[in-house]
Amino acid sequence: PRWDPMTMEDKGTLNCPLSGPGLDKGGFSALHRATMYGDVDSIGSISRVGGLPMHLARVRGRTAAEIADFFGLEEVSKVLECGLREEMRRAEACLGIAAGRGNAELIGCLLEHGVSPCVRGEGGLSALDHAAAAGEAEVVLQLAAHANLRTEVTEELLLRARVARATSEVTRLVGEYDPSSEGNFLSSEEYQRILDGVLVRAAEGVSMDRSARIVTEPNDMVVGEFRHAAKGIEKLLAVDPYDLPKTLEGMEAEVRALKGSWECKQYGLDPEMVIAEFDYVVNQASSEKDCPQGLRDQGQAGKRLEDFCMHPVAVEVGLKATEVAALRFYTSSAFAAINLPLRDQKRIEEGRKHPLAVVTLMVYDGIKKLRGYGASDASAMKSMVLWRGLKNVRVTDKFVEVGGTELAPMSTTTNLDVAAHYAVGRDCGTSLLFRIVTDNQLQRGVDLKWLSVFPGEAEVLFAPLTYMQPTGRSQKVEAGGHTFTIVEVKTTTS
Repeated sequence: PRWDPMTMEDKGTLNCPLSGPGLDKGGFSALHRATMYGDVDSIGSISRVGGLPMHLARVRGRTAAEIADFFGLEEVSKVLECGLREEMRRAEACLGIAAGRGNAELIGCLLEHGVSPCVRGEGGLSALDHAAAAGEAEVVLQLAAHANLRTEVTEELLLRARVARATSEVTRLVGEYDPSSEGNFLSSEEYQRILDGVLVRAAEGVSMDRSARIVTEPNDMVVGEFRHAAKGIEKLLAVDPYDLPKTLEGMEAEVRALKGSWECKQYGLDPEMVIAEFDYVVNQASSEKDCPQGLRDQGQAGKRLEDFCMHPVAVEVGLKATEVAALRFYTSSAFAAINLPLRDQKRIEEGRKHPLAVVTLMVYDGIKKLRGYGASDASAMKSMVLWRGLKNVRVTDKFVEVGGTELAPMSTTTNLDVAAHYAVGRDCGTSLLFRIVTDNQLQRGVDLKWLSVFPGEAEVLFAPLTYMQPTGRSQKVEAGGHTFTIVEVKTTTS
């Protein structure tokens, strides 16, 4: 041999963790022997066969490369270095595959041999990326802990893993779904969007309470009372509309009058928030802001009330500033100040005036005008499906028989996955989704995206006193431990 291994005792500690059939009688691996003899050709062959563990194995405290460096074997060192790089690349690729398959044992072995989970291979993906893309959250944690990643980086990878796992589950369930089976009437696309809303959006961490206008609580819907729809808006307001001051000043006066009123206490309203929302809509320039309901005025920052009044839609249908302001106000977080009194049947029966009667009337009049937008277009006669959900409620026999009336403005959405996600809530196990089939523009609400404070909700708003009549078709869908009852209805608008 080119060197006497016993001379290494003076240079370092004796350490031989590699043992068993991989060692010869002298206690050396094949790669160490080839290095000792300076056999470059054999080193290349042994490297490819033995792989990374052979390169990293220590005999008497040193790897083969360290032995070559110790004795100044430059040519041997270069060959070993080249072989180590190649084997490390192979090991990194193997780690990526193992991470994507969730093979914890192999992952642990490769990490123990110094393979980094952060190195990006072909396609620019690291083992961490492969684990996240495969939905292997536990593997992500294992690799992140080994790499000592920052908390925010780990959280982002875990989010990707949860979404990937949820998406994979949705794909599996949709593949098993048969829309032609008895009791099914949802299309495969609609079924998938419900699953997306429940599983994928939950994995994304989207708040379940962001769009309460689209999803109502169980006591919000009056069922079996067609007479409510027939009596008109005057009955709901408990005042003659001709006696109301239909001005911005009149609207502001009743909004400010909420402060300290018994209605605020009765309906649990926050008067400061309601006043602030009205002031924002009427007196301030719009600005983007991250809110619980989403990004406020996304893409329409810097606009004032008069700018919305000059929008082509507003101009075509002749919307007044009071109507634009009321509709924007309704799409804000203050909508409950309109809805809760409208749904208070005791107030209605006792004939007590709605505390925001002017604002409510302007919302009602604005919706009626907007229904005429594009009425001459061919699209006005096309059918459209809209969605609305109710949390923690089952459909009643009475509703199935005679339908029900929504006393307040009825917010719906074209985005089924949004409605499904928000209908889940935090603690409820059952939800009701209305599949609202409209045959033409006069049967449906109006698109408020162009003026909405939260345009991302894709809100379609029906006027108060919308009557819903079931078509007789219903279906149950279970997803994520939650049960949806989907009821198809047709609407009659006031």
